[in-house]
Amino acid sequence: MKFNLPLLLLCAFLSCGQHQKTDKEKMVKAFFEDVLLSDKPLDEIADLYRYKSDKTDAKEMFNDHIKFLKSEKEHLTKEAKNLKVQGYKASTLDDLWLFEKKEQKHIYVVSLNGKIESYVLLKKSKIISFVYFQKGSDNPAFFIPYYEKLGSE
Repeated sequence: MKFNLPLLLLCAFLSCGQHQKTDKEKMVKAFFEDVLLSDKPLDEIADLYRYKSDKTDAKEMFNDHIKFLKSEKEHLTKEAKNLKVQGYKASTLDDLWLFEKKEQKHIYVVSLNGKIESYVLLKKSKIISFVYFQKGSDNPAFFIPYYEKLGSE
């Protein structure tokens, strides 16, 4: 019996660890709660969560997309605390959009009651984008980042 007890404790410890939220998942959830529930100014939200490229500053575009998110997802205001965030690759939700493989490990899925509400693309624990589009249901979706790369003209 002594041999089985340590094994049982190890299994319990490992299974508990699998259900803990990552820092990135917590950050994405905090972003949605700040957008939907708080009275924080847009600039403050942008400073907290937006990825800042050394190429250009796109705070105004990010702020415009936050305004759009607030109006488009207004129905989530009462449910914002119940949003679930999980990594794209770990998601078991139905109807996941297809994204490019190289981005998948940086994508987080935001859902409520099993329904996908949004996708968020991160870089270095900051938001690159939560605006994306898809051309046809069989093609991968693409994010629109909040900064532009100079010299790509």
